[in-house]
Amino acid sequence: MKAKLALLAIVAVTTATFVFTRTKSNVPSDFRDAVMDEMPGADKMESVAVPAPEKPVRVENSESASGDVPGMKTFGFESGAFTLTSDAPRAMEEAALSLQRTGYIVLEKKSEFTKFSIFFQAPVDMQIAKHVSGTFMSDSTAQKAAEECKKTLEALGMPVLEKRTSGPTFTITYLATIAVASMEPQTYGRNSFSFDGDAAKSMEETAGVLRGVKAVILEKRQRGNEYKIVFLAPFKLVTQQYTSAVFSFPSDAKKALDVTMEDLTSKGMVILEKKVDFNKFTLTYFSPR
Repeated sequence: MKAKLALLAIVAVTTATFVFTRTKSNVPSDFRDAVMDEMPGADKMESVAVPAPEKPVRVENSESASGDVPGMKTFGFESGAFTLTSDAPRAMEEAALSLQRTGYIVLEKKSEFTKFSIFFQAPVDMQIAKHVSGTFMSDSTAQKAAEECKKTLEALGMPVLEKRTSGPTFTITYLATIAVASMEPQTYGRNSFSFDGDAAKSMEETAGVLRGVKAVILEKRQRGNEYKIVFLAPFKLVTQQYTSAVFSFPSDAKKALDVTMEDLTSKGMVILEKKVDFNKFTLTYFSPR
């Protein structure tokens, strides 16, 4: 009797293993049924299913899962219509490259007919800005000016999303900090030069002075003996002009000009333009505050 009970206990443990783990057994089914008949209450036993543990869900970045990463924002931009359908994909690739060079992530880009769209991630304190130029003397001059503007912006860390010319005008769309993008474009111009060459020289010198006080030159446009410079600056340009008296000799006017310039710069003024006209001089200056 004791041997039979021991055998029943062993079989009971084996049967329990079948129920809970559902592993296959080498015990013959007729032998197992016979033992079950000998076990009290065997007809009331029920199998219990033990669910397998769920696999843990891994989230690499909680911010990425819900949207933008910390400090970054997703921007979307759609270009204007280009003249040729072949211009759109080329411009799209240039925009993507400009963004990537600056270290921003391009999420998606799509070219469709004469337009393209691009999506990217950039810091939250950035903003898309646009500049539409004035009218140049020719289409080729506008194209050259647009390329110069693009290089200027990119050199300052502002990726260009679109550079598009339309006849003698151009459009530049770029990404800048909110502080820069919110600046109103300012224009400075001069006219009535004796020669066109004098106007061109003065325009380049003036642009150089503005760059020296952290202005961003968007366009330089010359028409004959006059010019205009459009720029962004962290100050409002308010110029003053001083014209000297008439000197006996041009050399005296030149010496007096140097003395006046030195005096103005020592007081924090910036000389924007200087001009000696025979025996007198003219100075244009401003305070970058």
